[in-house]
Amino acid sequence: MDDTAARPKSLKFKEPVIDVAFSPTTNLVASSLITGHVFVHKYDVGSNQRQVRGKPHKKSCRSLCFSGDGSLLYTASKDRSWQAMDVETGAETTRIDAAHEKPLNLIKYVNEQIVATGDEAGCVKLWDVRQKKQAFSYSEHVDYVSDMVFHAPKRHLLATSGDGCLSVYDVRKAKPFQVSANQDDELLSVAVIRGGSKVVVGETDGVMGIFSYGQFGDVTDRFPGHPQSIDSICKLTEDLCVTGSSDGLLRIVQFFPHKLIGVAGDHQALPVEKVVLSHDQQWLASCSHDHTVHFWDIGYIYADEDEDDEASEAAEQKDTNESKEDDELDAQAVAIRISRDVDSDDDEDESETDVAQPDKPSLDAGADSEEVDIEDNSESESDNGWGSWGGSSDDEAKAAKPKKKRRKGEELADKRKARVELARPTQSHKRKTERKAFFAEEVGNYTYGYDHCMKPFRIRMAHDIIASYGLDKKMTVLQPPRATAHEMTQFHTDEYIEYLRRVTPEVAEIMPSYNECFLPLLDCPPFDGVYEFCTISAGGSMAGARRINHGEADVVINWAGGLHHAKKGEASGFCYVNDIVLAILELLRYHQRIVYLDIDVHHGDGVEEAFYTTDRVMSVSFHQFGNFFPGTGDVKDVGVERGKYYAVNVPLREGIDDETYEFIFRRVMRDVMETFRPSAVVMQCGTDSLSGDRLGCFNLSMQGHAACVEFMKSFNVPLFCLGGGGYTIRNVARTWAYETAVLLGEKLDPSLPYNDYYDFFGPEYTLDVPASNMTNMNTRQQLERLCSEIHEHLHCIPHAPSVQMQQVPRDWPGESEESDNLPVTDSD
Repeated sequence: MDDTAARPKSLKFKEPVIDVAFSPTTNLVASSLITGHVFVHKYDVGSNQRQVRGKPHKKSCRSLCFSGDGSLLYTASKDRSWQAMDVETGAETTRIDAAHEKPLNLIKYVNEQIVATGDEAGCVKLWDVRQKKQAFSYSEHVDYVSDMVFHAPKRHLLATSGDGCLSVYDVRKAKPFQVSANQDDELLSVAVIRGGSKVVVGETDGVMGIFSYGQFGDVTDRFPGHPQSIDSICKLTEDLCVTGSSDGLLRIVQFFPHKLIGVAGDHQALPVEKVVLSHDQQWLASCSHDHTVHFWDIGYIYADEDEDDEASEAAEQKDTNESKEDDELDAQAVAIRISRDVDSDDDEDESETDVAQPDKPSLDAGADSEEVDIEDNSESESDNGWGSWGGSSDDEAKAAKPKKKRRKGEELADKRKARVELARPTQSHKRKTERKAFFAEEVGNYTYGYDHCMKPFRIRMAHDIIASYGLDKKMTVLQPPRATAHEMTQFHTDEYIEYLRRVTPEVAEIMPSYNECFLPLLDCPPFDGVYEFCTISAGGSMAGARRINHGEADVVINWAGGLHHAKKGEASGFCYVNDIVLAILELLRYHQRIVYLDIDVHHGDGVEEAFYTTDRVMSVSFHQFGNFFPGTGDVKDVGVERGKYYAVNVPLREGIDDETYEFIFRRVMRDVMETFRPSAVVMQCGTDSLSGDRLGCFNLSMQGHAACVEFMKSFNVPLFCLGGGGYTIRNVARTWAYETAVLLGEKLDPSLPYNDYYDFFGPEYTLDVPASNMTNMNTRQQLERLCSEIHEHLHCIPHAPSVQMQQVPRDWPGESEESDNLPVTDSD
């Protein structure tokens, strides 16, 4: 940061500064010293003026904070006391001596009635400010309380400790809300981000742990990158924070995707004690061991956001204007076509050929009249990603007839009714369906390790059953292209993909620090050929998405895909590269709205996280929830910002059977399709939700699992089916073969034909995975409540096609080897 920049002058003291705080309402900054002194200064560009100087404590003043209105300053000391002082006069208003048995480390303003304190022994106390007495005391920690933050929407106080745990307290209750598992390292700082859906903690080893809010048992994500401890975290926006580290640097950090943006300030290798943000979001203040409070200009962060918002609004307005012009041109073209069709029909009565001419289009943009032409409805409805699947010669003939004038109220009612009808499974939209499947023979050659439960060999078994039934003759089977590193870095970080390209079991042994950053070794070992395995999986999914984009197929299968846990810069849950995210990114080039559907027993956290802030992808996950990996996917996790309510989570309990699963699946997915109305569906068909899986605890039969695929097929939108989890390999192979037949509309003999892996399916040798007598822990009452809550969330979003979308770029010639020089055609 340029020292000559226009900013407040640094505040220099004779003794070390321990804490610093900004007033939430005015240009005041408070500083506390190791001597017990407290200073309040009025700051401005180029000059500062001292307002208050006092020594409220006999020993070091370790923490301070302002009240919500900025009128009071609270301080806490090593002498075990805390006090409140009037900011204008410096007079003491409240003082509690011997507040704790041990020296105080922290004081935190909660609201006008409550302040919280924490001490060296891990005790947290809540104080009634008005009555000047203790309200609650908590002793969950066994080491010092390092940081606290209050999350007002939940009325939760979150505290980190040197014992490696995060504790959460409801300030209205005497018992703690939840305490995390020990993180094996000291937790030093905490912040709530992403609209209250995530909690980030700073650790002594330079890693930032990320909890999903409400699931505080263990972190769901980790963000390495700091060389030393993260002593302070200051939230800037829902996705950006500034960290103060022991190496003296203030770093701007972005979450989801995780990356280091830049450096906001530098204390010249001296540890940063605290970093805070001013009330006007213009300045950061930080203190270190240099006896100085420094100011850093951070206003450009918010200025850039404002410019981006203005640019986005301008782009949206431009797209809207262009769309209106296109609609008018399309309307004229439709009117011309209809007019010609009617004129050429010898059986048509002359009185029935009174349709709009090119110079008088029937779509009236002015619409001051109380009457609206029904043709306006059909045109607007056809531009939603659904209408192109329902067209027929009969429909066109009906469209050629004159349109009767109707009242606006009647027209709107018909419009709503049409939306519902389009979203229902129907047999009236019939057209020829092209089906393609991707299969690489070598995918079965890779192994995670002899004792690892993930077996890529199961994919080869599934394809062998498919071939033994002759299903490969009823579809186009393609060799998937290998994804390039450049293609995979459309989502993943360059460093992570480069690591996968270089890592081997031998290399992993000599670079343990890199393994900790990129691979959780027990779940995701660096096996021989891991990079090639990833290129096959990702290449097949991206190529399948391109086939749908180019209109070559309506149903695409890649059983080697579906690796839904992989994060942007880290492997997770047996998944290294997230082929699903890469495929959806490819589809978004041509499709305005995509539904991602996940029926794996585990929550599809990696995909949800990737699209958590967008309204163009609705992620829907049916999964086991509770003390189960990855611990995310609460029904209340609905997305943030523009993506709020576009993440749909259906958390289920153990033992769910076919009947119960079908009940909630149909209810939720019908509601999703009706509300969002996508132009393509990507479905992850993980089979660890089957009965008898080695890891999953659901009780679905093969038919129950396949019924979900058949239901989604009935919506007649392009469907991309991917593999996923599944750890009883003979059940995986049978189910994916059976679901291939469902997608092809074929019936199979229950007796398995002889194949290369026939002995795996004894002693019954049948195409069946039956359910067991496992107890179903899901009650109808609980599922009804779940459906109602999801229904309420979905109805908080605008109905398609009113959702504004950005213009989607087309492929450039030669951009992809998979394009095969296909002509780019309009969706019409």
